[in-house]
Amino acid sequence: MCRRSSRSCPSSTPRGVRQFSALPCIRFSRRPRATSGSGSWPRRSLTADERYGSAVSASDGRPVVFVDIDGVLIPFRARPAAAGRAHSGSAEDGPDCYGNPLLDRLDLDDGRRLLALPGELVWASTWMAEANEVVAPRLGLPALPVVDWIDDDEEPPSGVHWKTASVARWAAERPFVWLDDEITDADRRWAAAHHPHPTLLNRVDPHVGLTDLDLAAVRRWLDHRNRQLDPLGHPSRTGSSAHGRDAVRHG
Repeated sequence: MCRRSSRSCPSSTPRGVRQFSALPCIRFSRRPRATSGSGSWPRRSLTADERYGSAVSASDGRPVVFVDIDGVLIPFRARPAAAGRAHSGSAEDGPDCYGNPLLDRLDLDDGRRLLALPGELVWASTWMAEANEVVAPRLGLPALPVVDWIDDDEEPPSGVHWKTASVARWAAERPFVWLDDEITDADRRWAAAHHPHPTLLNRVDPHVGLTDLDLAAVRRWLDHRNRQLDPLGHPSRTGSSAHGRDAVRHG
């Protein structure tokens, strides 16, 4: 959940954000402010150009795959030398002109592997719109929908992450997977109790980042859920009505 900040910080800082100018990243103690002054939840219709992957249905009934960046795509520990790197000769010409060294920890293969998942990818990161400007091009990803965090005065229940309700609200009437490094059993229980469809909340080890085991678990879950959808992408009447049981079992 850590957000990159190599550039100088602005004079005004979102509520709850702790600034440490000497560090390469900032840890949010709670949600940042929404970028929209109205605070309304985004319901933007995606254009045809934003649909991707032959396995992704045009129907909004397909599962959502929410992806965090820091601790998931950018591990806190340097990757082994043999791991794929997102550095290229053109990287310096990209929108990110701040020379954040942690971007070199991105694995080029993660973009391809995420696109191969049979679900709709959505950024669920405090990078927000900058995920599409900085991270997506390095991984070969198209511009993805972004969860716009809603800032309100209501605190989440004890132990529940500040992202959890926002992620579930974005998914609305769809099953979803959430890849994040700060997920706990409290979040899984909350999702199972409050979201109307099955969920898989997969905690990624922030020191290692996204692994083949993480992606294999996600693919198995998505394949199972997609088999329970009708041809229009809506839940089948014969499908399971269990909410989040798989997620609770998966660590």
